[in-house]
Amino acid sequence: MNEPTVEQPDARPEGELREGGVRAYVLRHWRGQNSLAYAFWVNHVAGVVLAEILYELLLVATLGSTSIAILPFAVLTVALLSFYVWSIVGTWRTTSVSIHKARPARFPFWSYAVRVWLIIVVVVFTLLFLGFV
Repeated sequence: MNEPTVEQPDARPEGELREGGVRAYVLRHWRGQNSLAYAFWVNHVAGVVLAEILYELLLVATLGSTSIAILPFAVLTVALLSFYVWSIVGTWRTTSVSIHKARPARFPFWSYAVRVWLIIVVVVFTLLFLGFV
């Protein structure tokens, strides 16, 4: 007689992620597991540009509105700040991986250039947030 088969749980090590899915995508970037070019240009530059556009569109839509629009604005602000942290930390970690994987005879110029860029971004965002700029 045929016994029903029981689906086995995923036998992957805890640190290994499935190939697809949003969670895997987010964690791969957070852990610095993407290429430097992908982490910088897609997850950082393009992501920040798109996030800023969405933020500005909501800001324009809420101008002159009643206090009911404050909640979506606050939620989007928290989401935007969370995205910035995710983007910057993941890209920084990617530069670390890139530096450690560099061949001994080659200086990892782009990894350090991205780090300088990220430092500038953090300083400017901090000054903007504190109202100095």
